[in-house]
Amino acid sequence: MRMIKLFILNLYVFIFVIISYSEVMIQGFYWDCPVNWYTHISEKINTLENMHKGCGVNRIWLPPPQKSDYGVNSMGYDPYDYYDLGNFDQKNTYGTRFGTKKDLERLLKICEEANIKCMADIVLNHRAGGQKEFNENTKLVSETDFSSVKSKMCRWKYNEFHPSTFQEKDNNFFKDYPDVCHATTWQEGSAGFDLIQWGKWLKDDIGFTGGWRFDYAKGVDANFIDKFCKETDDSFGVIEYWDSLELINDYVSLIENIYAFDFPLYYTLVDVFNNDESISKLINPKHSYVAKNSKYAVTFVANHDTDKDEFVPSINQYPLLAYAFILTYEGYPCIFWKDYFENGLDKLGGKKGNGINYLVAARELLAGGEPKIKTCLVSDKVLAYEAKGDSVNEPGYLVVINNGVRSKLLKMEISNQFFCRKNLSAYAWYSYSSSKKPTDIFCDEERLVSIKVPSKSYVVYSLKQ
Repeated sequence: MRMIKLFILNLYVFIFVIISYSEVMIQGFYWDCPVNWYTHISEKINTLENMHKGCGVNRIWLPPPQKSDYGVNSMGYDPYDYYDLGNFDQKNTYGTRFGTKKDLERLLKICEEANIKCMADIVLNHRAGGQKEFNENTKLVSETDFSSVKSKMCRWKYNEFHPSTFQEKDNNFFKDYPDVCHATTWQEGSAGFDLIQWGKWLKDDIGFTGGWRFDYAKGVDANFIDKFCKETDDSFGVIEYWDSLELINDYVSLIENIYAFDFPLYYTLVDVFNNDESISKLINPKHSYVAKNSKYAVTFVANHDTDKDEFVPSINQYPLLAYAFILTYEGYPCIFWKDYFENGLDKLGGKKGNGINYLVAARELLAGGEPKIKTCLVSDKVLAYEAKGDSVNEPGYLVVINNGVRSKLLKMEISNQFFCRKNLSAYAWYSYSSSKKPTDIFCDEERLVSIKVPSKSYVVYSLKQ
């Protein structure tokens, strides 16, 4: 009987481990990804569910789901028929670039079974592909007649776009696309009302339970995004507001519980790891949103735009050092699909402790998925900080990132009570200059540690597992 009880206990622990998820998301696509992409993602969900020791991502950001003006050649940022998810023959295709509606629903079901929430990328600022009509507001011809969409939904005409009799203009327009006016009659058939009904449909009927990534938020009034989230059951939302830290912070302050992609940190990561600027900038609230407002910052190292746009610098020198920072620091980190599956950063180095997989596991198993950070040491080239621990089972960790060209011998005091008089091992690590795993260190009774870190390296220390 005792053996049976032990077996049941061990089975329970095993089950608990395999459903453990870090507060980490992944962008589930990249620019010009292959057609029928939903099927490809479906084949990778098991990997995302269990990157290491049962730990994986808890949210996947999927591309815009609707049929768009350029059909299979579109990445979805030119929305045409919102309710065509690949189930109507229009724009010279039945499916979208990513697949059919059935493919999407199958993917959403697989993600639901894996406890991974799916976030839809939605474009509220503009619409594309309408038929030409005479616009009484501009006295010109505009492509704003959407009365012939095959879903028979959102069949707007020119007065649902700026300039409208209800509103002359809003914050910004994108290129020459018809700019949606969200402040019209607020009843069925008006753009603002219809888009929120679309959001409810995507969530309740289609299965997007992971909220919304708001494309080009700087072109949409913050009050409308606030209303969109609240009307869709207080959904999770993250804005793409590609601008300064001050403007991002001002916009976020107008919306209740909205997250923002940390573009200021992205450019700071470029400065630090490409251009050798001071690593101290990563934790400076003047240079990173996560340092200013970690609760609502979504941090990232690359995305579909930074990857494709030749005018945007990429973090191409030491990207895994950048991932080491975002995956062990505060904020909500987002992994880029190509970095993980195509650029080899999942297990770069090929040794125990190397790559994104171990960083994700460290965040979850050692810091409960949401690390609370205290800085230990910072200079131009070296940054050291610790994630607080809650128990010997989640003891926290100590992170050191050396961006210098020489190895460093560091002596510092730490505060973690669980480390006192204990040996600490390198749980996660990688070096662009050395293939040797960092040696164990000892935290003495005064909580002092000595660490030697090679150049262009990171190491995550914790109690020996």
